[in-house]
Amino acid sequence: MNSAIRDKPRILFASYAVAECGAHQYGRNIFSAISQSVRFRFEYADILGLKDLDCVVGRGGFAAVIVNYHPTTMPFIKIDMPRRYGPPCIAIMHGMTPREADVMPQAFFQNYIMGDPTLKTSNPRVFATGRLIPAYQNTKPLPDVVTIGSFGFAQKTKGFLRLINAVQEEFDEAVIRLNIPPNGVGDPDAALARGQAELCRRSLWKPGIRLEATHEFFDIPALIDFLAANTVNALLYDYIPDGGISSAADHAMAARRPLAITRSSLFRHLHDLNPPITIEDRSIKDIISAGARPFDHLLREWSPESICRRYEYIIEQALAFESRTKSIGEGTFMKKTEAKLSHTGGQAAKFFFRVLRAIRRRWVIYLKEPAIALMQTAKVNFLILLGGPKPPMRFNRILDDSARVEHAAAIRRLAELDPAVFAKKIPRANIQQGFIFDAVRHFAKKDSKILCVGSYQDTAANSLKAEGYAVEDIDPNVNHLDLNAFFNLPTTKRGSYDIVFSTSVIEHVKDDEKFVAQMAELLAPWGVGVLTCDFMESYHVGAPIFEGNYRFYTKERLLKIAAMLRDCELVDAPVWECPSPDFYLGGFNYTFATLAFRKRGPSGRGA
Repeated sequence: MNSAIRDKPRILFASYAVAECGAHQYGRNIFSAISQSVRFRFEYADILGLKDLDCVVGRGGFAAVIVNYHPTTMPFIKIDMPRRYGPPCIAIMHGMTPREADVMPQAFFQNYIMGDPTLKTSNPRVFATGRLIPAYQNTKPLPDVVTIGSFGFAQKTKGFLRLINAVQEEFDEAVIRLNIPPNGVGDPDAALARGQAELCRRSLWKPGIRLEATHEFFDIPALIDFLAANTVNALLYDYIPDGGISSAADHAMAARRPLAITRSSLFRHLHDLNPPITIEDRSIKDIISAGARPFDHLLREWSPESICRRYEYIIEQALAFESRTKSIGEGTFMKKTEAKLSHTGGQAAKFFFRVLRAIRRRWVIYLKEPAIALMQTAKVNFLILLGGPKPPMRFNRILDDSARVEHAAAIRRLAELDPAVFAKKIPRANIQQGFIFDAVRHFAKKDSKILCVGSYQDTAANSLKAEGYAVEDIDPNVNHLDLNAFFNLPTTKRGSYDIVFSTSVIEHVKDDEKFVAQMAELLAPWGVGVLTCDFMESYHVGAPIFEGNYRFYTKERLLKIAAMLRDCELVDAPVWECPSPDFYLGGFNYTFATLAFRKRGPSGRGA
């Protein structure tokens, strides 16, 4: 082993030893991705009980421990058990609601990872990630007859009968391929799997529909090979009220074939794709015609490389938490006493501490978190109620609480004009769309030619249209165009737009200087470009970022971009200082900033 690898901090990755299990397979996928890390050296261990984990951790030398945890496969671990190990312990969870996330205890596990990109939480020790889509190159030819594939363990919620009926309603000739393998946890001999396949076979009534069922347990590469050979794959799960994200869709997307799903909560992260892939919104034939385009962007955003970077960041945060808590002496009397009692067998006292923790969790849910949210809202609302003359609008600034006060009316207007999309947004993040909405209305006339770069679910763009402004859209999810593709279309007329705006897109663009330069080149003389971005003054190149992002912006970076703009000038003097960022999401504490510039006219000055 060379010294560079040997010097990396060692991270233990422990998972349940039975391979015929979805949680186990998910863990193997994650381990395969993060093993490519340049910052850490990961070591894998299969476990069947707590003694196995004790034994591996007891070898020593680990900077952190990651446990691929599921309460069904690991009943020997309870999340409210006292802390057991010296290095920080991180749980990969397979199901977690936002309310649960807010109150996850620092006990056996001190940090938690949930592969749910829709998860929102105020708990800094719970980290949401995207899904992991394995790397795969599909070279298989399309079958001659439409072939619909599906797979999963023999559970009634998998919707195999729904699939049989849906195919027979749409097709006169088709092949349905099902892979229902044995389940090492509940169906080791595949008896239930065979029964499920026979039930599907008896449900066929159209002569041209053929069913092929197999019961082999595929490893991940073989499973994706199975999915890659189909015309379309379908996961028509039942509508369960709560649950984790199903990893079945990860494998299906990896195959680069069309995917049909239901509006089950297990696929909530895919419900807003455009065009939709939900059978409640489109037929299977329509979903086939769209190919993999609806989720093509996710293949990049949730690639193994992106997930690896996210895990590196999470581990660094967990180690930083550990360092800070040690420095302030986190071992309070209660925790020290509880730890001692756990070793001396004080059952009544341990029960007492469990009751105290339960009370604390409920206090956080029902009192603390609502109080914090109420105070934040009340502060802004109080300032709004004070009234007084509205200050002149500033266009190059930090979007802090003073901006939320100034643009409060605009934010309320967004809620009125686009309520469905507005309801999906994080309330304190709406300041970006509120600012854009006010800025565009400030500069625009009713006949202005306006371009929105990144219009998908942008309440500002939707609301401007609702007020009668002619807004043209660019978005990969709307018309398969990003700015560069649109800019190079033969039909695009440069120097023709009065306003070009973009809400929180630039941090997702690799070449941001080119992005802003193209915005500027599209502007007519005296036209205005306006954008918002994620801002963190402490950010430096190479520091952790959101997956799918390339950077946070700093004052220095914004000044550099402004300086390189040809034939343009800032609309007003910039104020991009933010010593105390006031927005928190996914383990990052940051804020939002704006950039507004004007194209010079023939005289050399803006209008």
